[in-house]
Amino acid sequence: MDSRICGGYSDPVNWLRQVEIACSRTLAWAIGVLLPNDGFMGVTRLFPSNLTVMTTAAAIVEIVVATLAGAALYKEGPQLAQ
Repeated sequence: MDSRICGGYSDPVNWLRQVEIACSRTLAWAIGVLLPNDGFMGVTRLFPSNLTVMTTAAAIVEIVVATLAGAALYKEGPQLAQ
């Protein structure tokens, strides 16, 4: 298969798995961070708007680091079954 297909991935199933992971992490960030920050901190104006933006942006970094750490720990394959 041509390696230019699917953004350089030679295996389209692996590419689809990466897209699935990215979408699930984005959804987790939106539900777990964006909605509460916007709903609680933004709408009620209990906190300054710059604090709302900073905590929401910091959560993006947290999600990326947590995803990479989980991917480094999680290995799939027959070598672990032994």
